[in-house]
Amino acid sequence: MPDLSNQQNSSADEIMKLQLTRRYYSDAVRFIHQVYTAVPTLCQLLGSTTKSEVLETMEFFVTAYTYKMEFAIDGIKRMLHLIWIKDNNDEGKGIRKRLIESYYKLYIETDISLSSREAVNAVTKNLISLTYNATLAELTSLEQLMSTMMAEELISNDAIAHYNDWVVTKLGFAVAEQAINTIYLLGEHPDILCGEIIKHKTASVFDLKIPKADDMDIDGDNFLPDQEGTPPSTESTNIYSWAHTEKSTKNPGDDELEQVAGTIEDEFGDAVAHIREKELLFGENSLLAVFGQLISNICANNKTYNHHTLQICATLSLAKLMCVSSEFCENNLQLLFTILERSNEPTIRSNIIISLGDITVCFNNIIDENINYLYKRLADSDNLVKKNTLMVLTHLILNRMIKVKGQLGEMAKCLKDEDQRISDLARLFFTELASKDNAVYNNLPDIISNLSSGDNPDKHIENVVEKLCQRFKNLDDRRQWRNIANCLSLLPYKSERIIKKLLEGMSHYQDKLHENDVHKAFTDIITKARSIKPQKPEMKQLIDEYESKIEEFRQRSQE
Repeated sequence: MPDLSNQQNSSADEIMKLQLTRRYYSDAVRFIHQVYTAVPTLCQLLGSTTKSEVLETMEFFVTAYTYKMEFAIDGIKRMLHLIWIKDNNDEGKGIRKRLIESYYKLYIETDISLSSREAVNAVTKNLISLTYNATLAELTSLEQLMSTMMAEELISNDAIAHYNDWVVTKLGFAVAEQAINTIYLLGEHPDILCGEIIKHKTASVFDLKIPKADDMDIDGDNFLPDQEGTPPSTESTNIYSWAHTEKSTKNPGDDELEQVAGTIEDEFGDAVAHIREKELLFGENSLLAVFGQLISNICANNKTYNHHTLQICATLSLAKLMCVSSEFCENNLQLLFTILERSNEPTIRSNIIISLGDITVCFNNIIDENINYLYKRLADSDNLVKKNTLMVLTHLILNRMIKVKGQLGEMAKCLKDEDQRISDLARLFFTELASKDNAVYNNLPDIISNLSSGDNPDKHIENVVEKLCQRFKNLDDRRQWRNIANCLSLLPYKSERIIKKLLEGMSHYQDKLHENDVHKAFTDIITKARSIKPQKPEMKQLIDEYESKIEEFRQRSQE
């Protein structure tokens, strides 16, 4: 009997342990789920104006990263942007200090048991991992953070040297670009130097004999067709700016030369424009004339020249050369649009979108009639392409470089985008646009039409009517009354349910009908609703009822 009793007690203990273990794992799974659910909110808290919230959120992500929780890297990368917080107050200093401490702990601090060489390799590997799948904004913030940490001597020189070696190896194009930018900024005759470079590179690639200097005339109008460097027009633009500066810094007593100087400046500007338009890409002795055609050919025959990096560089080069001459731009514009429409490479599409912004600034009239190609990328399958498109359009529209012709609805769709960066950028765009004239108001029909183009569009219109009617409540500003009424008058009224929403919301605006413009807006709605053919008897009866109530409350409000 004692043995049986002991066995029963043992079994009961085992069951209790299993139940407790099950409960422990269930609670753990529930906890993990709750943590994952909270991550988007926590990422938003990193932008809070309350210092304690930011610091506690940073501590959370650092702890989560230490425990190797997958989502933590999103928060760690989002923290990078805090490096730009101004440190002119205690709050800013505290956040920046905690950011530096966090990154030092996660990526720079190494195990004391490691040898010096192993520690350097570990730090380098950690720094490199930060660049994986990073956006341009994240890389820019990372660069600023690394610069700050280097200034505070938190990263060893050996680690930086090792990291730089990797950068040079992996990012050769970027290094080459900066080298050429430096040549054009600092060199006295960058065209000659870059001309020699490109001749040597061409000879190396095509196994050619380099001609002597006398065999090819490379004058001051010929520039290096660098695939990722400074646009060839840079030097001519700099020369023009220098000449303008020299004229602006004239000595007292030189006023009599003003008229002559102005004429010379105009002639100089015309000469520079002629060089850019006719000689850089079409001159007999121009290097760009040779390579412009070569680049166009590579882009047009991407199946023949199907090297991934080559196509990216060639497409970007083509777009940059198109900023030089309107004739070259027109000749290659459809090719660029074709690549934009058909390319499966997001990097190429993204580069083209950004380049189209530059081309629009240079040759507005050429792009204006083809602007729909740009708007189409707002529906691109790649979020980076979509975001860059929105950024480019935001810049062009807000700076009045292009006119909005009914396409704002496409941008309004971005307000509902799942990517928060895109929806936030769209919200910022409309906030800024609302402060400029009546741009949003004038395009409201198009915006609503686009937002209502999905399933059950009448339902969307009903919601808009309901919300606009509610906006009348507790408003004393007559201008706002008129604006809301005008917005309502721009909507389509094709169903009984929409008219019913107007009737249901009448309590919010019935006391505003004495205002002539408000009353006219609602009579316009009635006229618009009556114009829908064919019209059901129920719809006609509802419109009659609505019209009767409008006139009734109009008379009451005037008494």
